[in-house]
Parts: sequence; C-alpha cells; structure tokens
Amino acid sequence: MIHTAYKATGRWLHNGMCRARTCALGIIGPEAVAACRYRRVAGHALDLNAPKDFNAKIQWLKFRSDTSRWAELADKVRVRGYVRDCGYASILNEVLAVYSRATDIDFSALPSSFVLKANNASAAIILVKDKRALDMADTRRQLEHWLRTPFGVVTAEPYYRRMTPRILAERYLEQDGGLSTSLIDYKFHCFQGEPAFCLVLCNRVIGGHVSKVVYDLDWNKHNEYLVEGERTGIDIPKPRSYATMLEIARDLSRPFPFVRVDLYEVEGRPIFGELTFTPAAGFITYYTHDFLNILGDMLRLPDE
Repeated sequence: MIHTAYKATGRWLHNGMCRARTCALGIIGPEAVAACRYRRVAGHALDLNAPKDFNAKIQWLKFRSDTSRWAELADKVRVRGYVRDCGYASILNEVLAVYSRATDIDFSALPSSFVLKANNASAAIILVKDKRALDMADTRRQLEHWLRTPFGVVTAEPYYRRMTPRILAERYLEQDGGLSTSLIDYKFHCFQGEPAFCLVLCNRVIGGHVSKVVYDLDWNKHNEYLVEGERTGIDIPKPRSYATMLEIARDLSRPFPFVRVDLYEVEGRPIFGELTFTPAAGFITYYTHDFLNILGDMLRLPDE
C-alpha cells in the first residue's frame, strides 16, 4: 500500500510539474520557445528573417508559411483521406478502431496482437504482441495521459494544438527476414516534391535507442551525414518495393516545400506510416552541421 501510494504521489507531482512547465511555455509563446531551443541546439540565435540551415528553415515554415493543412496531414487518422485521394488506399494499414477516450476501448473486441497510438504525437505508441500479457488498466492510464497532454507546446509546434486528440488501434505489423528487431522505418526526405535521401530507422526500442542509417537515392550509405554517436555498422538492403516507394513519396510530397514521407515494407509491399513536416520539431541533433547546411540549401522557401 505504501509503495502504491508513493508511486501515485510521485506521478501526481511529476504531472503537476509538467502542467506548470507547459503553462509557462504557453504564456511565452511558441516562437520564443523555438528561439530558445534553437539556440541551445545550434549554438547561435535563430534568425527567421534569413534562415540558413535546415533546422532554421523548418522554424520559418512553422511560423511564416501556410500551415493550414499541417494539422490535417500530420494527424494519423485524418491523413488517411489524403493518402486515398492521392490514389494510394492500398498502402494504408488496417485500422481496427478509433477512440476519443481510453475508457471506450473494448479490449475483448481487438485481436490478440495490435498497435495503439496517439493520432497527434510522436513516439506515443504501444505495441501489443500478445494481448494476454497486457496490463489493461495501466494501458488505459497511459492512453488517457496522452489524450490530456497538449502536444506541441514544449516542442514549439503550434499546429498540433489544432488536432482533436484520439487513439488509433491498428493491425500489428512485423518485420520480414530478421533484419531488425523492430519494423524498419524508411523516412524519405522530400524537397519541392522530390525525394532527396532516405533515413532508415531500425532496432527501435520504444522510448529508447534506435539505429539510424542514411542512404542516397542510389542506396549508397552515408554515415558521414550523422554525428559520431549516431553512426553504425548496420547495412540495410534496398527494399524490394523501393521504386514504388519513391513514386509514393513523390506523389504525397508534391504540394509542399518540404515533408518527410515515412513508409514501411511488409511482405514486399509498402505500407504508409505518416507525413512529418517538422522532423524533431526542427531541432535535429543527429545530423552533422555540414549536412544540416546542405539540407538548408535544398529547402527553398516560398519567398526565395
């Protein structure tokens, strides 16, 4: 009982501090938050009047460009309509249910394995490989916490506040061939509707480490684009559906100066993951400064 009470008190204090920090950040405003975080990452002030590197230009897009569609297309539920409209309904993973409250979930109606994720957040995901081992009460608490969390305040991404928080239940996907301990994530960075390179994520631990590998469009590996601590000896073969993936990335990214198109491959066919307009909220630390400058040159802003 004491241990349980201690955990509950600790959780209450932690949540209280998080709410206080979020309130404070909400008062100073997203541009001020972005300026502080950018200085910490880049080592110099953010100049939205003359942004140069990739992180700075992502901040410019957040605060100076037309983001009217971002809330729709970064929403993991609503983006499915856009993917269908682009002619790619076949690459959408199966949706089992969508919930507005964690208490609405009927676990008995879900299959033995499934995935639960927040529609409006990064890394807010629960992988359920065997429902029998799931702590349902703890899962509901975690999901309710996500539904109450004002995503986007701490990361200075105000478009997230225009999303209605929901929980998405999807079919559980497994990686083919033992190449990775997790589903391999192919992240195509697209500029002006053209893929430029692919960041591959593998061996992911939810809330922990993930291995990163960068490939150019000819599938040559470029460890030099990653900072020293992110480089690995891992080699991921070109996916069988690579040519189709490039077509998908082109078509989905065409209307935008920049968007990252995230795809998976299961049984040789591509599966849509999500669209990401602000990778790492525009505070990327895993790419080298030189590569961030190269990407900044690639990203042409509407007034350039």
